[in-house]
Amino acid sequence: GVTAMVLLLLGTTTWAGDGFWAVDGGYALFIPTLVMLVWLAVVSGFLVRRYSAAVTTPEQAAVPSRP
Repeated sequence: GVTAMVLLLLGTTTWAGDGFWAVDGGYALFIPTLVMLVWLAVVSGFLVRRYSAAVTTPEQAAVPSRP
């Protein structure tokens, strides 16, 4: 998360008028978006692994009793 934020803030400090480092250049358009998507995928994967391991199924299904 910290790396993603640093890369996003780095994109806001561009002083070039044109080219890759410009405000409307390749860095500002693609790199922060790609970093955000990778970060979301990784964090989502960790959360799915964590919570799917915590869910347990009972060994036997509940059977209603008859009066």
